[in-house]
Amino acid sequence: MTQVKPDCEYPGGYVERCDTPDLRARGATGGRRGGYIPGRMSVKVETGATLSFDQFWRWLKQHSSCILRAGTVDTYLYDQEAYHWHLAEDSDRNPNVQLVWGKLLVGEMVLDTRDLLFVEATPDPEGSEPGQFLFELIGGSKEEPYPVYHFLLAHGFEEEAGHPAGLKH
Repeated sequence: MTQVKPDCEYPGGYVERCDTPDLRARGATGGRRGGYIPGRMSVKVETGATLSFDQFWRWLKQHSSCILRAGTVDTYLYDQEAYHWHLAEDSDRNPNVQLVWGKLLVGEMVLDTRDLLFVEATPDPEGSEPGQFLFELIGGSKEEPYPVYHFLLAHGFEEEAGHPAGLKH
């Protein structure tokens, strides 16, 4: 009589034959037959809303107290309790983002909007707090767009100036 050895299933859903005792010792458990069998997983696809920079900038100036972080690929400005954000345009109409502590300028970004294509808004994928939204200002060519600037806000984009319950300017 031939003894049939059970299949061994490893974490991640990989299944192979358990032809030697050392496979069981390495953490395999009895499982299904066959090759790779993926386990059940939940897939949540985040799709972002797109808007023009002008529309975003007008809205952002009304919600400057809702900014949690602003930056570029290699530079970040973080909000603090004692800081406030000042958004304006310079004499050449370049948007300025300033982080101010009292009357002391802590940091400033002057945005070059000539090559911006659009702004993409998505729920913050790394957010520890629910309801935070990441706004990425996308530039480059239409064939190879990339984020140039980003803003993390306490809430998403709304056409009206109102805030979700519990948030205020």
